[in-house]
Amino acid sequence: MTDTLSIQSVLIYSEEQIVGDGLIQLPFVRSLRHRFPDARITWMCYRGKSVYGSSLAHAVDGLIDELLEATGIGHSWLHCLPMNRPLS
Repeated sequence: MTDTLSIQSVLIYSEEQIVGDGLIQLPFVRSLRHRFPDARITWMCYRGKSVYGSSLAHAVDGLIDELLEATGIGHSWLHCLPMNRPLS
C-alpha cells in the first residue's frame, strides 16, 4: 500500500461536468480527501465550468484545494506525444 505521507498533490481531470456528474463524483472526492488528508487536491476541467465552483461548491468545501476551469488542456491525446521526432 502507498504511504499517504509521500503523496503531496493529486490532480483530477474532468472533461466537463454537469450537476449529475458532480453528485456522482462526490463520494470519490470525499474518499480521496480521507485517504490523502494532507495532499493538495486540484480539480481540472478541460472545457466549461465545474459545478464544484458553483452549484456544488458548498459540498466540496474543504475537500478540493484548487479548481481549474476551462483550461483547454487535454482535448487531444496528441498533446501527449513528443513532437521532436516523426510519427511512423
